[in-house]
Amino acid sequence: MAILEQFANDKYRLLQYLSENFYASTKLRQNENGVIYVEDWVVDVVGKVQTLRFRDGTKGVGVGIPYYIAEELEKIYIPESVMYISQGAFSNCNSAKFYCEAQSKPKTWIIDWCPSGSFVKWGYTDE
Repeated sequence: MAILEQFANDKYRLLQYLSENFYASTKLRQNENGVIYVEDWVVDVVGKVQTLRFRDGTKGVGVGIPYYIAEELEKIYIPESVMYISQGAFSNCNSAKFYCEAQSKPKTWIIDWCPSGSFVKWGYTDE
C-alpha cells in the first residue's frame, strides 16, 4: 500500500498516477458491478448497465463515464459520502436520472456536475 500512502493527501494526483501506471493500478483495483474502485474512489466504469449505484463510503468520482455506457444508463445513485466529482464525470449521461442521498449539492462538487436539465432527486433514501 506504499503507493496509496504516497498520495494520501492528494487523490487527484493518485488518479493521475494510476492512469499513467496501468500495471500498478491493476493490482489496486476492485470491480463491483462494473464500477472500478481504488480505495474509496471511482476510477472507471465498465460494462453496459441501466442502473449505476456507487457503494456507500465512495469519496469521489474521478473519471468520465464513456458515451457507449452512458447512453444505456437510466438511473445513477450517489451516496452522501461522495464529496468530489471530476469535470465531465457525467457529461455523457444525458438521459439518466440522478438520485442523491445528500439534501443538496455539496459545495465541493463542481457546478456543472451533471448535464443541464437533468432530473435530480436530492435527499433520496432507499425505500
